[in-house]
Amino acid sequence: MLPPLPGRIFTHQQAHAAGFTMRQLTDEVRAGNLYRPRRGFYAVPDAPADLVRAVRVGGSATGPTALRTLGVWTAPDDRLHVRLPPHAGRRHHPDHPGRELPTSAAVCLHWTSRLSEEPTPLTFTPCEPLLTALEHALDCWPAEFAIAAIDSALHLDLLSPSALRRLRREVAPRHRAVLNEVDGRAESGTESITRVRLRRSGLHVEPLVRFRRVGKVDLVVEGRLVVEVDGREFHTTEDRFEEDRRRDAQLAALGYRVLRCSYRQVLYDWPSVERAIRAALADAA
Repeated sequence: MLPPLPGRIFTHQQAHAAGFTMRQLTDEVRAGNLYRPRRGFYAVPDAPADLVRAVRVGGSATGPTALRTLGVWTAPDDRLHVRLPPHAGRRHHPDHPGRELPTSAAVCLHWTSRLSEEPTPLTFTPCEPLLTALEHALDCWPAEFAIAAIDSALHLDLLSPSALRRLRREVAPRHRAVLNEVDGRAESGTESITRVRLRRSGLHVEPLVRFRRVGKVDLVVEGRLVVEVDGREFHTTEDRFEEDRRRDAQLAALGYRVLRCSYRQVLYDWPSVERAIRAALADAA
């Protein structure tokens, strides 16, 4: 009888520590129950593709790649983010085992971490822990994207207040001021990005304000403009559409102007969004 697998992707040292012999591992590969994404590593056939690709490169998934795996909001980023051990060997192409990693590949390499120990063959994990992934997101993303990811982790209860304090204490000094802009009340990444950009432009923004007969709204800007941000890329249902219009009418009766912006507008056409917000504020003055 075979011992339990040490994970969905693991090193041969971890397999031996779990009780596997080399013969058993070879038999499992021949039977199609395991495969080798890289020399010294094994994976089950349905292992997460991005984690396998990170192992092929020579490390573990981190930054935005790891955040997606962990269920945290991420901005559009097609790069594969990989944490490499300090004395990494040859870096291979994530999609072609055995080929060297070309400089043109969409791979972002991270070499160090202040928040986790350097991995060994026995402590290897194919996905870096949340704090390390957030640390590397801070290193390679615009500040508002990293803030949105941290907001998401807090909102989902994946990041505790004590862990946030540790992140603030141990990240590179240049990132610490950014962490003062985090707010775990945000319910979508685009809402976080909108809040941060408007505040940085000098506007007063209150997130998640509750109104009687309306409920919570995403943002109130300068005390007179409600900004609702679609956190999804797709259209809402007909029922949602009707409910949004009912809420807008109630807010208008209370003296508030309402402006709605979409995921695509916030991510890809921010100047138009800001112009619309400033024009609406001028009309409501």
